[in-house]
Amino acid sequence: DAELIAGTTWRFDPARSAIYLPRTKGFPKNSEVEVTATYEALSGGARTAPEARVLTGRLHYSFVEPPAGYKPREADPRIGVQSIRFVDYSLPPSSTNAVEWIRRHRLEKKNPNAALSEPKQPIVYYLDAAVPEPTRSAMKDGFLWWNKAFEAAGFKNALEIRDAPADMDPMDVRYNQIYWVDRDERGYSTGGGLTDPRTGEILAARVRLESDRVRTVSRYWQTYEPPGGGNDDNFADSGIPAYATPETEQQLVLLRQALLTAHETGHTLGFDHNWNSSMNDRASVMEYPSPRLKIVNGKIDLTDAYQKQIGAYDIMTVRYAYTEFPPAQEKTGLDNIIKDMRKQGLIYTPATDPRWNRYDDGPDPAEYMRQAAAQRKILLANYGPAILKDGEPYGNLRGIRLWMTYLHHRWSIDSGVRYIGGMYTNFAVKGESIPPTEIVPAAKQREILGLLLDDVDPASLAIPEPLLASLTVAVERGPGGGGPRGGGPDQENMESSTGYAFDHLAAARTIAGLVFDQLFQPETAARLIGFADRQPNALTLPETIDACAKKVFGAPAPAGMLRSLQRQTQRVFIDAVITLGASPTAT
Repeated sequence: DAELIAGTTWRFDPARSAIYLPRTKGFPKNSEVEVTATYEALSGGARTAPEARVLTGRLHYSFVEPPAGYKPREADPRIGVQSIRFVDYSLPPSSTNAVEWIRRHRLEKKNPNAALSEPKQPIVYYLDAAVPEPTRSAMKDGFLWWNKAFEAAGFKNALEIRDAPADMDPMDVRYNQIYWVDRDERGYSTGGGLTDPRTGEILAARVRLESDRVRTVSRYWQTYEPPGGGNDDNFADSGIPAYATPETEQQLVLLRQALLTAHETGHTLGFDHNWNSSMNDRASVMEYPSPRLKIVNGKIDLTDAYQKQIGAYDIMTVRYAYTEFPPAQEKTGLDNIIKDMRKQGLIYTPATDPRWNRYDDGPDPAEYMRQAAAQRKILLANYGPAILKDGEPYGNLRGIRLWMTYLHHRWSIDSGVRYIGGMYTNFAVKGESIPPTEIVPAAKQREILGLLLDDVDPASLAIPEPLLASLTVAVERGPGGGGPRGGGPDQENMESSTGYAFDHLAAARTIAGLVFDQLFQPETAARLIGFADRQPNALTLPETIDACAKKVFGAPAPAGMLRSLQRQTQRVFIDAVITLGASPTAT
């Protein structure tokens, strides 16, 4: 039979399809079957296929022995424990027929009557043999951070991590596994696995940690630390340097890798992201962390760059998922955990809430913006040939390290914009005192708007001429060992209309776009209009447009480069407002 997919009619071709035997295996608790499947286009085609009318791919099927004896646990939207959902049509009409169970591993106490007990069977993960030292030891350390949270749920030594034996197969569901994935550029680390769709029991955990991330963190150090600031290129052969206060490049890299391991392991234990946790001072490893910088005596300090243990919110999620209760007391026990979370002021909200932000830091978005701007000023002043090692090409000043510096405040901009026309939204249930919604106070919105406009000031957008003169092209070697050539593709370079020359005006447009393109989204504008009817002295859409216009057009025209930068902000602002006005979804 033919099937219409994305405008193209495809027909399965059995003559060019077959079982792929190298990935078809049997194990005691699962059978794995992989199929090479080929489809032929009857109309249209696949633009990215080698032959547009023929599409071949692989389909993998896992057949897992269904376990018995596991007791599901109800999910609650107020806490970020992952869940499965299905519809049970046998339930009475007086209740919803939607069923939602949390995802978790099976874990039972040896001594059910003890407040703290060893488990009958610990949750054991196996670490890929390809992970090198000292990264390997750091990852084991980060993994074991979770045992502190499990103690709060009544389990001692709930988690174990072991070296993977040489004959372990990645498809064998008897083993929870942490893989080490080598890449030639940055990629994603993930935490997933196989779950029983009937109950939510996690059957096999699969953590994939990509190896290039350690190089990204290394570049943070090389960019932020002045020459001679504790660089140590020769990583130890084994063991973990103490990273309580990372004072060297190695310590920073290893601490970040321990944190990443804890984060992705958290997903495989059943926990969602909590991008609110920065509001509670690193309450969760399930946040996305950017390095926390401090200014000490006018210099950048990285000794508090990343958190070093599980957070208060993580303890709540483990308690909710894994605490054992007598059947008659489970509902009350779970409600009490949520009440305890509320009492501690720990936040977990829908993604619509402006406090839900990746890579932000601190409880006050305005203060975060001020700190990021002050840090960026120091970083940009120090950025240049001085950060290079002797003999290192000047072309290395372009790309990711310049991006880290010039756009250091990008996350604070992304965070701040969400508060303009913003509304706090909570997972609230009847009987709680927490409000379901609350419009962001107008004074806070105006404070943040002023800081956003400071970020597009020409003086803030400017790159010093000595640095611009140093931004030559990066060297790229030709295929087959050919001679060097300049100006090769670099995924970290900003948009440029100047060819091989660094485009400082495009860099300025990037920041102006972060502010104005996000500020004048149709939904944001509509909320500003709607909230003006509901909030005394509200920040309005006309006031927002006027404030932006005054900033980019009202200031006296500066001279030289600053004048060119001012014209960039004017153009981006006008384009954003015109685009808003032309949008069919704009009110």
